Amino acid sequence: MKYIKDSGIYALHNNVSNKIYVGSAKCISRRWHEHIKNLRNNTHKNLHLQSSWNYHKEISFDFYILEFVEFDKLIIREQFWLDKILKSFEVYNINLNVSGFHNRKHSQETKNKISQTKKNQNLKTIHTEETKNKISEILTGQKRKPLSEEHKKRISLNSKKVPMSDQHKTNLKQILSIDFCIKNPDGIIYEGKNVTEFCKLHDLNPKALSSVLNGKRRHHKKWTLPDENIDFNFSKKHKCFDLVDPDGIRHQGTNLSSFCRLHNLNYNCIMRVICGERNQHKNWKKYSISD
Repeated sequence: MKYIKDSGIYALHNNVSNKIYVGSAKCISRRWHEHIKNLRNNTHKNLHLQSSWNYHKEISFDFYILEFVEFDKLIIREQFWLDKILKSFEVYNINLNVSGFHNRKHSQETKNKISQTKKNQNLKTIHTEETKNKISEILTGQKRKPLSEEHKKRISLNSKKVPMSDQHKTNLKQILSIDFCIKNPDGIIYEGKNVTEFCKLHDLNPKALSSVLNGKRRHHKKWTLPDENIDFNFSKKHKCFDLVDPDGIRHQGTNLSSFCRLHNLNYNCIMRVICGERNQHKNWKKYSISD
């Protein structure tokens, strides 16, 4: 996402469980990167959110901005959005009564206590001589038992590659030699009989191209079936959205389908608003400088 220095309210949405985490930040981009770093390293302070991230994986989560607000109004607006979302969704937030740390400062006495505690912390474990001797006695003389001849033979057999039979080779050649017809990104149609050789010639993946030919995927590196028409610029143009709600509040995000579910909007109608084919949907409009 773009580096957004503005303060505001944001949400982290799980598409699978439909749960939401609501937060506020002085710098939204910095806070978002902190969340991602901690979640990926399995060190996030919200254990419920961390557990859900580990179970459903990163691909199930979307981040979007609910509202840009002034710094001194962050707590009030975060509480407003949390109460609003709680009416329809479950949340990951542990504390439902927002009390931020945005304006809180430590006293000099507290700072000195924190400093002294950090200085006294021993980050390395130092064993006593008695403990060292016990560890040494336990580990002394420990060696791995030698492998038996039977065990060595089993390892050797499992390590060798099993050669393909002649019948297997014949079947594989027949599969890869089926006549096919494919269209390249420039709209030129190619015909061939050997998928593997064709892929080597055009720097393509045989498995991926076979999936296109079998109808399991729509394209591979923009190579499609002759009768398939895909607007590859569509997803790039509309990857991010910028909308204004009926109250005049600006909303930005990266996942339109989740955003529509959250705000009870019709995806197709709001997409037509973004494309300029429609002026508004439920008084939601496309953001412009004049707004």
